[in-house]
Amino acid sequence: MNPNSSRRDPTTIIAIAIAIAIAIAITITITITITITITITITITTMSEPVPPAVAAAATKSTDARAPLKPCNNKRFHGKCWTKGKNPDRPEAKAKVVEWVKKEYTRDDRGYRLTLWTDAAVHQTNENSTQEGGGPEGENCSSAVVYRNQLNDDEWEWVEETLLHDGIVTIRFGELSAVLLALRKALQIVSSPAGAHITSVAIYSDNLRVVEWIRDYRKGATYWEGWSGQFRAKMAEVVNLTNNIRRIGVQVEIAWIPGHEDLEGNMLADYIARRTAGTLPGWPESDEGWAKLLSGGPEAYEKRKKLVFL
Repeated sequence: MNPNSSRRDPTTIIAIAIAIAIAIAITITITITITITITITITITTMSEPVPPAVAAAATKSTDARAPLKPCNNKRFHGKCWTKGKNPDRPEAKAKVVEWVKKEYTRDDRGYRLTLWTDAAVHQTNENSTQEGGGPEGENCSSAVVYRNQLNDDEWEWVEETLLHDGIVTIRFGELSAVLLALRKALQIVSSPAGAHITSVAIYSDNLRVVEWIRDYRKGATYWEGWSGQFRAKMAEVVNLTNNIRRIGVQVEIAWIPGHEDLEGNMLADYIARRTAGTLPGWPESDEGWAKLLSGGPEAYEKRKKLVFL
């Protein structure tokens, strides 16, 4: 017997190798085709379904857009807090602020921004309080916050939050409490899945003194010597809430705006605060009251009508 007769012919071996290679190539081609088909099907299905605005915004946002903002400590306020230069309540400065704020809901980043408007009202009993912070004081002091809740691409609704304080309270205490109310609501929203797309929070207050206090706050600073009560506690809470929001990766802005300048959010916050405090103006209940109102002419009448029917 030939010892080499059990060995395969080289030609046969080559043929088998080619056949195996062809089979592998066909298998790979089929697998790739199936994968592409599935991918295209999933993509088409996904694109055909309507996507809520908040989800769409979150999907297009950079993955590191919500990286924690530093520093985060409790010794000072670390958000952005501004007024328009020195003497911000001078006419030219107020005009610039109003012009800027009126663009709030047309900004390029409006889809990623939560804007809250704050105000306070009080039944004034004393113009110069001896309580911490000073200023007017009275009963039934209220704090109010309003903000827009986006329902879909084209619709939104105003949402309000209110707080009524017990005892004799200063209006500045009420205004600071309104900012705190806004920060609490902001933290709640940006911590939720529905607010995952938000990268900045803006809080507007028309109380210049309160905004300056927040901007200048430093724990242990001489500015606060002798203020050991409610205001220090509330300022510390402002810092804590701001830091908690920033840890999520959301910037915080607190800004002063002039009041009664036809800024819709500010006007609505003012109305809600006065409604809660029970200080809304009404129509006169006597002939003498009407005579006094009408003595101011058509302008005074239109102003009262606007307040009554706001």
